[in-house]
Amino acid sequence: MDFYRGRVVDGLGQVIHEKLFAVEIPDNGNPVVREPSILGDFVPASPPDTLPSIATKEESPSFVHEQVLQPFLQETRQERLAEIGRIAEHIELSLTELLQKVDEEIGRASAEVDDKVPGAEGR
Repeated sequence: MDFYRGRVVDGLGQVIHEKLFAVEIPDNGNPVVREPSILGDFVPASPPDTLPSIATKEESPSFVHEQVLQPFLQETRQERLAEIGRIAEHIELSLTELLQKVDEEIGRASAEVDDKVPGAEGR
């Protein structure tokens, strides 16, 4: 079992998402992504006299990159895009409301100028 910690960092260097990944590397066959909760299934045991051959097996960084880290990045990207969309919608709604209030104020000031209200021209 290999464990990896993935982090997504924004342009300011702030960690915006972090996750633990577990990859099972069998003696024969391809690596398999597991849930990190698999740690709860482990039972302490005495160390073996000799290490199994899997202990010296080469890691597969391409598997981890393609099957673990890229999907994690895409998932985080989708979450951020949805969040940015909500923020943009809120800002547009707020800006529209503010512009409407200013428009109404300009309309009232213009009407007061037309009605020759004292001091209206200064507004």
